Amino acid sequence: MATAIRIETEDDAWRVLDDLLGNRINADEVTLDFGGAEWAKFHLNFKGEIFQQTVTASMMRGMVEYQTAFYRTAALLIRDDPRTNRLTDQEKDDFELVFKVKEGSSDLNAEAAEQLKGVLGKCVDKMSGKQVLTAVIVVALLFFGSPQIANYLNNDVEKTRIETAFKEESARIDASLKEKQIDSTERLGALQTIKELVAENKRKTDLLEKAYKDSETARRIGDLNREAVDEILRNSGKADEVTIQGTTLQQNLIREITRSQRSRSKDVIIKDQFLVVGVESEDDTNFTVRLERVTTGEVIVATLEDPLLSAKHHKAIQQAEWRRRAVTVHIAARLVGDTYRDAKILRAYTPRK
Repeated sequence: MATAIRIETEDDAWRVLDDLLGNRINADEVTLDFGGAEWAKFHLNFKGEIFQQTVTASMMRGMVEYQTAFYRTAALLIRDDPRTNRLTDQEKDDFELVFKVKEGSSDLNAEAAEQLKGVLGKCVDKMSGKQVLTAVIVVALLFFGSPQIANYLNNDVEKTRIETAFKEESARIDASLKEKQIDSTERLGALQTIKELVAENKRKTDLLEKAYKDSETARRIGDLNREAVDEILRNSGKADEVTIQGTTLQQNLIREITRSQRSRSKDVIIKDQFLVVGVESEDDTNFTVRLERVTTGEVIVATLEDPLLSAKHHKAIQQAEWRRRAVTVHIAARLVGDTYRDAKILRAYTPRK
């Protein structure tokens, strides 16, 4: 009979992960019990004049993308395929995060112990016991523990950029005009704070890096979590500061952290046939469309905003949704890694037979 290991605190999760990676636990002889994991929550706090028990549209976009990243993570573990359409409607209900807004602030909390138990119980059979337990603990720590910001910053591209920017700003201070010196000094301070954030969490990020080397699944989970955090940060421009899982970032830090994201993206045009998964309308001329690409099965969320063109294209999309037939869509988007962002529909029409 397998021995149950209770994960009642985040420290328990770190200890078990360390023991698993160090082969001090026989994964085939144990199970994980998240039943008392009251620590497994997602906490998000926005501060600013407009944030008083309110949730802006941009905040909602960040949270929707966070939920999508968790769905993709669950699909990766359960189906060995990160596409959200690989989850059943019931599984999506089971893994949905319910955000609660505290009175008097924009302070959001989502509990996750039940979701973690659900993911653990459905992991793909072909993964070994060690791979399953490692992957689930990494999910728990990254999505519902403390190291999210550190994991986001602790990757080779970001670390190299921060070091380069730090050296450039240090050299620029002596050469710049007085007013430019102030900007450079402020940026230098932000870069130094970012470096310190990474250094303070080095023990945790080192253990995560060890998990990524040991498990390709864990590495992909780390990438999905970075994408989720990036969406929240990029959609928090109206906040004076944002707290994610206990780490507080001032607006100048957020600007610096997200400064390189667009430079690492590529503008693309997609012309393909899609099935219409769903359509949401904010007003008569602005629509959000969930499109499933026929050739790959991937889902792209795109907007249709042009009031002069949207009526014609919306009609084609609406008919495709009603008739459950494919529609040809031209989409402009940014490709970041393997994720399409800021997608906009340029054209939509019924394909010729």
